Amino acid sequence: MLSYSNLIIPQNHNREISKMADLFTEILEPNMEPSRNETFSVKWSGVGKLLATSQPSESNKGGIQYLQELNLKNDWHSPVMRKLLNEAHSIFINLQETSENEKPSLETLQKTSLQYRAVIQSCVLKIKEKIKDERNRANIEKLQTELDYFSIMEMVWHLCEVLWVETQSGGYCLHQLLTWVKWHFNDPDQLGQDVMSSDDPYSHPNYWTTIYGLVFQGRLVEVSDLLKHHPYRDSIDVFANLEGLLNSMPVFKVLDGQSVNEFLSKWTKWQNECSSQLKNGYFSQYPEIEKMMEIICGNDKEVLQNSHVCQSWQQLMVAKILYTDPTVKTFNLKQYAVESMEQFNGIGKVTKLDEIILSILSYDIHKVIEKCSEALPTWWFSAHLTDLLFHAGLLKSFHLDYGDELREFLLLEFAASLMSHSSLWVVGADYLMSNCPTSGRHHLERYIEKIPIDCEKKALKIIRLCEKYGFAEQSRSICKVLGMKALRRNRLGVALSWCLRAKDEEFAAYLTEKFLNHYIDTGKFTQCDLIDNLGSSMLLNNKLTFLGKYYEFHKLYSSEEFNEAASLLVSLLTSNLAPKRFWMILLTDALPLLESKEMIISSEQTFELLQCLKELQLCHEPLLADTKHMANKVIEEEENDRIQLLNLALTKNLSRALLVV
Repeated sequence: MLSYSNLIIPQNHNREISKMADLFTEILEPNMEPSRNETFSVKWSGVGKLLATSQPSESNKGGIQYLQELNLKNDWHSPVMRKLLNEAHSIFINLQETSENEKPSLETLQKTSLQYRAVIQSCVLKIKEKIKDERNRANIEKLQTELDYFSIMEMVWHLCEVLWVETQSGGYCLHQLLTWVKWHFNDPDQLGQDVMSSDDPYSHPNYWTTIYGLVFQGRLVEVSDLLKHHPYRDSIDVFANLEGLLNSMPVFKVLDGQSVNEFLSKWTKWQNECSSQLKNGYFSQYPEIEKMMEIICGNDKEVLQNSHVCQSWQQLMVAKILYTDPTVKTFNLKQYAVESMEQFNGIGKVTKLDEIILSILSYDIHKVIEKCSEALPTWWFSAHLTDLLFHAGLLKSFHLDYGDELREFLLLEFAASLMSHSSLWVVGADYLMSNCPTSGRHHLERYIEKIPIDCEKKALKIIRLCEKYGFAEQSRSICKVLGMKALRRNRLGVALSWCLRAKDEEFAAYLTEKFLNHYIDTGKFTQCDLIDNLGSSMLLNNKLTFLGKYYEFHKLYSSEEFNEAASLLVSLLTSNLAPKRFWMILLTDALPLLESKEMIISSEQTFELLQCLKELQLCHEPLLADTKHMANKVIEEEENDRIQLLNLALTKNLSRALLVV
């Protein structure tokens, strides 16, 4: 098996590259199997593409070098991931706009966090629906993996929300933890449904398991409801007394204005009453109830013995806090977490999720972000959570080794994963330009240069993006490339359109020559609609201006606006806007106007035309003097005849014009 320990990977690139060593054997073609002693060099060759080159060892310098382009697949092809991205994008942008001028309020931050979590929850439900409808086993496994990731994201986000965003005065957090446990560990609810839907719920094997599960989550009112119609209720009515205890458990809510001392007084009194009845053997004839009351009284041994009803150590932790330290503060959570994790999992058995949860409970924000970045398949979670915490003022300045702020770094990485997607690069550009002041613009410039242009529609999207963010050079470059492509296909109109967008004078002059040559060869204009709508673009260079004005002359002539046509024709000649090789054509165009019954060309204009004709003769005669072949002599005679005809028409028109004056 090939060792990839020497794989050369540039520093500070996306973490996707680190997956290359694992994926290499799958990507390499069969005929590209390297020897054991070869190493690989990997280099970016475009957005989402790597160029892998084999490097023979010192002992095998004459060996064959292989070159292969590798396409990095991202996780955004999944419809559910796309749903997450699209719905969360607008939430993200709204938060940035709200925070533009002032720090967002706590209410705004809580609302934003709830919106993000609602999107994640919506994705969870979508995946569950797909699993239900799917029949292919391999697809079910993929969907199940995706469901696990989304469930983790929802759980972690929710815990960050209740502990960090929904901060309570004094740091009291039990109420939030109970809410979190109830939401994410729903075995008691599912078991309860099975139990209550059976013919005899009270003899169901999971009846007491359900009750203990609810007790561990502090849901004593629901326990009371389950016990209400138990068949063992007797005349002494132990159950009625028990219901009174269960329904009267004090709950500490900071927002209700209750003082800590007042709550502790009520709590101590209530728990002492529970302990008293337990010690007096009030529940001794009902072992299951006795066990339940031991848990409620905070008996650590009994809590541990029944921890099998918990899905995770987090439930065990919350139960221990609830019944032993209900006024716990956030900075004391870590000790409970470590103790519960070791008791539930065993020492040294820590998963990635355990590390993340423990970091949240330890209030180690940077470690949470680091662990989430490692454990989750995309940068979406880390980037958006960090951004929310940044706006909440919880993210202290934390510079990475290469200078970027943590928030900007994560947004850059997230945007990079979008830029490698065939259609999501537009969203990626939003993240780069809106929220990465240090490096976003530079990164987007480089990405734009690497985006493959497959069609004109995509090119227009990129150009609009360039115009939106002021990337004039990149926009011009794209237009030039597309203009050259169109020219190679002999699509002159399309080529000129791209050229005008690029404002490339030299290319415009070259293309205009093509248009003018076509007119000389055929006597007709090509791409009339384009020429007619040049507008101010014709001012890009003189040749293009001439083309536009000359076409305008023909339009005026066709619509019988002869005076305007004549003035325009004369101005084209006298302003030197018309190329010399077009002078004879323009003078010939003047013949019908000169021979018209009405006086169209004035004496001053006629003098100008005579001067142009004389200058044309002087330029033309030396060339004709060198002609020796018969064909050239025929051309010479035709030119002379045309010049004489023009001279005669101009002289006659001058005489008429002078007489009119």
